[in-house]
Amino acid sequence: MMRSLEVMSSHVGCLILAGGQGTRLGFDGPKGCVELPLKEKKTLFQILLEKIKDKTAPVAIMTSPINHEATFDYLNKNGFFGLKNVILFQQEMEGTYPNGNGKAFPYFCRAGIWEEWKERGVKYLQVIPIDNPLAIPFDEDLIAANKEVELVLRGVKRESPVEKMGVILEGKQLRVEEYTETVQRDNDLLGNTGIFSCSMDFIQRISTIDLPQHTVKKKVGGRWVSKKEYFILDIFPYAKNFKILVSDRNKYFAPLKNASGPDSLETVAKALMT
Repeated sequence: MMRSLEVMSSHVGCLILAGGQGTRLGFDGPKGCVELPLKEKKTLFQILLEKIKDKTAPVAIMTSPINHEATFDYLNKNGFFGLKNVILFQQEMEGTYPNGNGKAFPYFCRAGIWEEWKERGVKYLQVIPIDNPLAIPFDEDLIAANKEVELVLRGVKRESPVEKMGVILEGKQLRVEEYTETVQRDNDLLGNTGIFSCSMDFIQRISTIDLPQHTVKKKVGGRWVSKKEYFILDIFPYAKNFKILVSDRNKYFAPLKNASGPDSLETVAKALMT
């Protein structure tokens, strides 16, 4: 029998990672507020939030000090797209830039959300990056697989060995190497979509673990800058057991990274309309 989203979402929460700006896309504001050139223009936030059928399902959005107010104002103006239980919390900064998504769970716990959701019966948390509008909040297949292990990650086939995409390394532990750091050139290795689900108990257990900092170079305001970030993929090896869901790239993965060219507004809009 098909599980209904309403029944399933009673014990599942969804976390959307949305701390960045749309600078690289030529947009002065939160990345989640970037509009895609569809027949009916929609923002990344609108696309993801409108997919949630159970309007009382618990949803958390991680913002940052540089976009928190603008994000709240946008969502509030649009009535949170009909959702009744959306909560925003902030990550921290490293200098003048957000410090990456690696500490999302410590911030989630510190904000009191873990405790609140645990009390209301939430057992699993799905995590989605804001820049992938093909992601499915409260993904039934992902959550079903999560019931058997601590963590489930969606992986897809990479387009080439040098694609700018994290590489999944499967062994006794689940590891992902970011594309800026990996030396893996085996094109049979799956790419990391950043879409995963984990148990609430796993979140509590790893919320105090010290994660390494990574140096990344990003183009900001037309110039390249070096910054320190934490990566959420560094929590994966701490899962006692895990699964990889090998997924259809065309169905689940269309990252928005660039203003033009690959992974751009045009290519992502095309993927959504296919």
